[in-house]
Amino acid sequence: MIQQITDSESDSLALSKKHLIDAFKWPSVAVAVLWFAHLIRLLLREDAGDYGIISRTVYGLQGIITAPLVHGSWTHLISNSIPLLVLMAMTFFFYRKVAVRAFWIIYF
Repeated sequence: MIQQITDSESDSLALSKKHLIDAFKWPSVAVAVLWFAHLIRLLLREDAGDYGIISRTVYGLQGIITAPLVHGSWTHLISNSIPLLVLMAMTFFFYRKVAVRAFWIIYF
């Protein structure tokens, strides 16, 4: 009987660890995409303003997709990366059934 209790607790702990690791997968990819986009923009010497939402122009509509990826400096990128990683991981940990759908709804 005692062995069953111990085994169930260790299984629960193992599942919680796996769930926590899984919760960091999407957020890690999202932060990596932000850093990659920033590096590419710097390497190509593109102006960050070109990828923002530009009102009253058809060209500016691309900013709906690209604006969340654009950061003006390394400080700006780091300041956004840490909270994004933590908050997204918490969302994926506690609400994994709706987290991906919520991410895309919030993004757009």
